Amino acid sequence: MDWTDPEQVKQYYQDYYQTHKEQWSEYNEHRDPERKRQWDKTYRERHKEQIAAYGKSYRPKDNEWHKQRRKGPDGDYVRTYHKEWLRKNGTHARIVTALGGKCVRCSFDDIRALQIDHVNGGGRQEEKLFKNTYQRDKYILEHVDSGHYQVLCANCNWIKRDEENEHRWNMRE
Repeated sequence: MDWTDPEQVKQYYQDYYQTHKEQWSEYNEHRDPERKRQWDKTYRERHKEQIAAYGKSYRPKDNEWHKQRRKGPDGDYVRTYHKEWLRKNGTHARIVTALGGKCVRCSFDDIRALQIDHVNGGGRQEEKLFKNTYQRDKYILEHVDSGHYQVLCANCNWIKRDEENEHRWNMRE
């Protein structure tokens, strides 16, 4: 037989299938979805106790492990703890502290509403120079004493943007 001729190969497999039909039907039994469903059902019925015991032995340990992982040092959940830690020790907090820690215009000092502002505008163009906020914040930390940055609360920052016409829609290139 010539294996390079597709017609001869096709004929060979058809003949093989006809002579070994019994074996092929046994081989394909497990591929029938209805038979598989029936087999799964009988398996679950026969091994009901073992499946339940496995679930009971596994779940409590898993749940305890996850509960411990989610708790912070004070027993609170990690997400809350992490957010609070970032407020106190994150890069934004370090920049704000280095720039005075309060709004230049109104002396508001709640870090949640303080924003870093470019004194002469141009923050949008500077933002495009960096791949991510970490690089941008690192750059600002290194250039805190340059006089290009100031701390404003959210309200004062929006008022300044309005007064100096620094809105994004006015700065499109």
